[in-house]
Amino acid sequence: MVIQETLNYLFDHKPHLLAPHLTPWMSELPRFADFVAAHRDKIRKKIRGSRSADGLQDLRAELETAYLFLREKRFTLAYEPYGKGTGRGPDFAVTFRTRLTFNVEVTRMRLSIREQDAGEPPLFDPQAEGRRLAEIVGSKLSQMLPGMMNLLVIVADQPALCELEVGQVMNQLKERAEQKEARLFQRHSFRHTADFFKYYQRLSGVWLRSTGQHETGKCPVLWLNNQTKHPLPAPVCTILQR
Repeated sequence: MVIQETLNYLFDHKPHLLAPHLTPWMSELPRFADFVAAHRDKIRKKIRGSRSADGLQDLRAELETAYLFLREKRFTLAYEPYGKGTGRGPDFAVTFRTRLTFNVEVTRMRLSIREQDAGEPPLFDPQAEGRRLAEIVGSKLSQMLPGMMNLLVIVADQPALCELEVGQVMNQLKERAEQKEARLFQRHSFRHTADFFKYYQRLSGVWLRSTGQHETGKCPVLWLNNQTKHPLPAPVCTILQR
């Protein structure tokens, strides 16, 4: 009854694109149901502010990430903990065993496909998708907060994206910064190479997942930044790699 009341509040008693996702997650996991109920005003506002199905899918990826973290009983979750006054802050702060907290920023990676002849399956271009992944990381580095662990969660629309060599993509991104690529700096507002690495060193890791709770292929992929000043502890990494 409480779950249905929350859903009715979120969706104004109407069918909704997100309902088939939220309903089973809330029914399966009471901690997630409590989370949604506690933040129902914020979630409802985001639902009403989403002007397209794509925007709602971005919100679904965000809420699915909350659901996945809350499946681990040793994690507690704060939603947009730093408020709006600090600029573009992370989506979540995750606390592990009440004493260790890391930030989580969530973004969705749509699969860019080039259709073959009608009826043929879409092509997957690793080079093109690797460039898109690098662009996503570059665009999010400025949201990594100083003096803290920061994890970037990328939710891919297609599991094939987990076939990417994330380490290679990140090395190529660093090389572009070291070579002072003007396009990279201009696109993401880095002043120079040192400015790029100031933010890059705040990134603890990238967690690449596919849409849906049942991962396939190589998903999930956890890439750890060996140049970060604040690495994720081994127990957290073990949980994320399950």
